[in-house]
Amino acid sequence: MAPEKNKEWRTEETGIPLKTYYTAQDSGSLDPEHDLGLPGAFPYTRGIYESPYRDSAWQVRQYVGFGLPEQTNERACYMVQEGARGRGGLPVVNIITDLPTKLGYDSDHPIARYEVGRVGGAMDNIEDMEALFQGLPL
Repeated sequence: MAPEKNKEWRTEETGIPLKTYYTAQDSGSLDPEHDLGLPGAFPYTRGIYESPYRDSAWQVRQYVGFGLPEQTNERACYMVQEGARGRGGLPVVNIITDLPTKLGYDSDHPIARYEVGRVGGAMDNIEDMEALFQGLPL
């Protein structure tokens, strides 16, 4: 189905009108060097790296998190040992917490009963975080 040619597009919440596409003439008084900066430099409007995918390939990061902090740590250490790497060849894994942790509940709260450690690691206090990161290169 082809898009409607004369349809007026607006942002959903604010109702600001949108063009079909924008060109350099739409930038008005924008000074790219001052207002946008360079890639990899403050204010990072053009990304945090100078050349993100020319120097290194796209990253497919592994994520880990399940059960107790010690179980998550064991798996994270294994993944780093087996070669989980990010930009510049640095060891990297993304740590995922369970739903109760994301919602701010402790593992012993009644509402968390069936969700603790299911889809991410349970983190209730600083000791859990210390156990999680034990032996990982930070």
